[in-house]
Amino acid sequence: AAAGALCTLPESLTIMPLELAKVGLQLDKTNRYKSSSAAVLAEMRSVHGLRGWWVGWVGVQWRQSSWTATYFATLSGFEDLTRRALGEERAGSMPQLVQLVSGFAAGFLGACFNVPGDLIRTDVQRRALLGVAAAAEKPPPPLQLPFIAVGEAVSTASSLVSRAGVPGLRTGLTWKALHLGGSGALMAALLPFFRDLMAVSRE
Repeated sequence: AAAGALCTLPESLTIMPLELAKVGLQLDKTNRYKSSSAAVLAEMRSVHGLRGWWVGWVGVQWRQSSWTATYFATLSGFEDLTRRALGEERAGSMPQLVQLVSGFAAGFLGACFNVPGDLIRTDVQRRALLGVAAAAEKPPPPLQLPFIAVGEAVSTASSLVSRAGVPGLRTGLTWKALHLGGSGALMAALLPFFRDLMAVSRE
């Protein structure tokens, strides 16, 4: 679990600008950015500097690390449960089914911890992008250093709860859990396949 969570640090740093550009294009109702991710990032940089590309990082790190840690911490346990449910003989004859079912269960469970972080990230990025879009009329406040903006994440979570109650931190959980359950199932099935294909001997 700890190794999985740590692996998400470089992952989060890499995907953050892409996540920001995606939200910026989704919010662009007037075609301000001409469907250009580069234009979103360029405008954010012009207002907030490079740190603007990583706004919402605390939420993304929560999202990535909570899912990955939960997935790898529980996958073997779900494999054991699946084998017991099928019986050793049937499980031994259908290893791919065991991998798919256990991977789906681990990915589904991980989504329960993942969703609040994703909602916080989206809200933080949305506010920052709307502030940048209106910068010509009203300069936005300076950004905190995204990597330590824990207070911002907490206040955003509090705002979500005040608007919709605690369930507000679970918005979209069903579809997200199905999505990440599917991702977990594919990971559980494909990792052993590629490990054998590439003749990797270590787990």
